[in-house]
Amino acid sequence: MPNYNQAHFIGHALQGILNQTLLPQEIIVIDDGSTDNSLEVIESVLKKVNTLRLVKKDKNQGVITAINDGMALAKGKYVYFAAADDYAFPSFLREAATFLENNPQAGLCSSLTRVIDAGGNDKGILKTPKVIKTPGYISNVMCEKYLMKYGNWIQSNAALYRRETLNQIGGFPPQLKSYADSFVNLSLALSDGVCFIPEALCAWRRLEDGFSAKNSNDPIAFWQIIENTSELMQLSEKRVFCGKFIKNWKKKMIKQFINNIHETSLEKTEIFENLTNGDSLVKICLNFHKFFYAGVKIISKLAP
Repeated sequence: MPNYNQAHFIGHALQGILNQTLLPQEIIVIDDGSTDNSLEVIESVLKKVNTLRLVKKDKNQGVITAINDGMALAKGKYVYFAAADDYAFPSFLREAATFLENNPQAGLCSSLTRVIDAGGNDKGILKTPKVIKTPGYISNVMCEKYLMKYGNWIQSNAALYRRETLNQIGGFPPQLKSYADSFVNLSLALSDGVCFIPEALCAWRRLEDGFSAKNSNDPIAFWQIIENTSELMQLSEKRVFCGKFIKNWKKKMIKQFINNIHETSLEKTEIFENLTNGDSLVKICLNFHKFFYAGVKIISKLAP
């Protein structure tokens, strides 16, 4: 569990792990140089739980580095990367581990996830593709088919990984920032297949200043993630990403990229055009974006 200044939430997140019907053999918390009272909260739990291990960092190095450091220390057969501001419902580890035990070829097992806000209020199930109606294993061939047709359904906050398989692909690439886990999930799905439980067994806390939100809301950073991920897909050692898949994936990501651009970013459009190296689809969408919002501004001024 990586943590950076999540004193308000980490106690609740740890309690979720301690409430599991299948308790983990070890809980590793990597405090990434927190400046709030996170250590005080963690150490209060540490006194009561002998399976909890706290690793303190003097300097913040980022969540992906913290996750990889934790993975290097882990000894269990399976590993769950719990976020310090999320929550796992009691049956999650037991159900996910059971499916991985029964399907040794699978690289991970994930479930649906609920969304909660900063106050812990339930906002419903996160809208993601429900590719199978009953829990089970999805082969790598079917994963490719479903991913291209429906998009990614694997939520990392609700995913249990096979540690050996994860180590074989080298963990999470730091250069992909908030997309590092999604890249790993896609890699495992296309190489080994995955298990999926179409039931919400975890909760993701949606925060405006969260790790994923920061990159998603910054079009320049988001475009760099698309470019870096595309490059890694093409260099994949196992060649699990075929050209057709990469093209399909990039098309979906560009659509999301365009949707993330809002009116306040218009003055940066020229930077985006240079950054995207003249990508024709991006250029068309950006031009539409400029004309659309120009029209909105004119109508606003004319309105009584």
